[in-house]
Amino acid sequence: MGTRAAALCALALVAACGGGDGGGGIGPAPDDLEVVLVSGDQQFALAGQVLPDPLQVAVRHRSDGQPAEGVRVRFDLIEGAGAAVEPASVLSDAAGLAEARLTLGQALGTYRVLARVDGAETGLELEAFAVLPPEADSLPVTQAVAGQTLVITGRNFSPIPRHNVVLFSGVRGRVTAASETELTVEVPPCLPRRTVSVQVLLGGEGSVAGTLSVFTDPGAEVALPIGGDTVVDAREGFACLRLGPGDYLVTVTTAGTVGGGRYDYELRGLAGLAAFPRR
Repeated sequence: MGTRAAALCALALVAACGGGDGGGGIGPAPDDLEVVLVSGDQQFALAGQVLPDPLQVAVRHRSDGQPAEGVRVRFDLIEGAGAAVEPASVLSDAAGLAEARLTLGQALGTYRVLARVDGAETGLELEAFAVLPPEADSLPVTQAVAGQTLVITGRNFSPIPRHNVVLFSGVRGRVTAASETELTVEVPPCLPRRTVSVQVLLGGEGSVAGTLSVFTDPGAEVALPIGGDTVVDAREGFACLRLGPGDYLVTVTTAGTVGGGRYDYELRGLAGLAAFPRR
């Protein structure tokens, strides 16, 4: 039997690596260096908790983009009372990576950290948010067609649509509008006919809205000939493809520009296949 290929282009930067906090660090002048984001920006957690993922950045030479090893990177808290960053400074590793952990204060709202090369006045700002757990009301309907739009009501949602994650048995639906009490979300168009559990997440906190019977159009299925391929762009977290029965080769690649980072992803099958987390 021939093999068809489905390529998943995972462009979201989710990483977790770092170096220790050793001596003073010897390297080029700060003006020749830049700090770029690897992962950890725009996270959510309950007040007083540690963010789920570290704040990770990379130090590169401005001249050629190559990683800079042994450079001291400082993580300065610039907004948010009562928060703590550990360690406050760290040396970049061989891949130019440096990371720290942020514990939020007791107040709700925005917290900001400036990651900068020691001696530099400017750097990269990262944001985090202390929130209340989202609470979703029961779904307004018990059945829907894949691709249909639903309105979910509740409390403690983010008014920024992309901050809210709505999962349909693990598959993320696109939130097109949001307020603190209402989310407008698209049922993932690739879902097969089945009953799914709907969950609303804000960071690591979630609330189950209920179950939904999903119906689908058979014409929405992607037909790949033997030897054919397709690309699914997952940079915003929406990578959904419905294929017919058969054997497929799935290749995950990244277009990230920071070497040495770790990019987490999950392959989830909705028609009898288990989920396969890979890193």
